[in-house]
Amino acid sequence: MLEIKTYNTKDLVLEVNKSYDPIRPDLSKWDRFIDVLCGDRQYQKEAIENVIIYLTSGRYKSIEDLVKENWVKNPELRNRYRDINEYFHHLQLSGKLSATIDLATGTGKSYVIYGIAQIMIGLGFVDKALVLCPSLTIEKGLMEKFTSLSGDSKLRQTIPEEAG
Repeated sequence: MLEIKTYNTKDLVLEVNKSYDPIRPDLSKWDRFIDVLCGDRQYQKEAIENVIIYLTSGRYKSIEDLVKENWVKNPELRNRYRDINEYFHHLQLSGKLSATIDLATGTGKSYVIYGIAQIMIGLGFVDKALVLCPSLTIEKGLMEKFTSLSGDSKLRQTIPEEAG
């Protein structure tokens, strides 16, 4: 008889190591921007900061580096996958500095996307950000949201002067 295993998504989340050179991505200058953008939604702030650290700290060259780091310290990953190579086999963009940000419907993913894009551009790590949408309806909604956020004078005033 087949054994059915149940896993909680939260137990399989890969944790980004917060020990990094704070000069490389100097997020302290972006604290006010993140606060104004996210308000009291701490989970959005954490998502933005985790992604920026993951992408810019230099600690990770690819998603595999993050998996290796978490494999050692997270027993749930070892319960879910037979070995680390099986985990690697399930990665969608292996060999790339890639990730999936999983936020529930209605939790403000658009704010997280906007925040990550604005900070990555402002820090000079990218020149442009491409957001892919599953439908024209979602694309239209995101364009309206991003236009609104870009035109928000209170939010614009929080972008550091030295931002590119």
